[in-house]
Amino acid sequence: MHVSIKEQALRLIGDLPDNTGWDEVLYVLTGAATAGGAWPAGAVREFRPTYGEPTATGTTGEARVSYDFDVIVERDAEGWYVGSVPALEGCHTQARSVDQLMGRIREAIELALEVAGGRPSDTGFVGVRRVSVTV
Repeated sequence: MHVSIKEQALRLIGDLPDNTGWDEVLYVLTGAATAGGAWPAGAVREFRPTYGEPTATGTTGEARVSYDFDVIVERDAEGWYVGSVPALEGCHTQARSVDQLMGRIREAIELALEVAGGRPSDTGFVGVRRVSVTV
């Protein structure tokens, strides 16, 4: 009997507590995939968590929201590190070091959220895939 990937994933995570974070869910799923080979070769595994939930109340009584974003980091031909956030349109910056880039991208995210009314778009980072091409 063939069991779909979705059914396999649901069986693996069904016993996890409700407050389980995405890191633990992904650890369980990827651990099972590497141990048992349950994922077919070339399958795209997409897990898109919600970007934020109220975590605390600020000093003025407003709800505060904490977000985690995927940041794509590249190095250009001139040695600059370039960071972009797929979930926030137009959110990118550059720096000479990765540490400096992360500080700058944090500022860019805050500004992008301010412009977007505090909510990221519904797009999400899926992953990076390698494609071989012979020319």
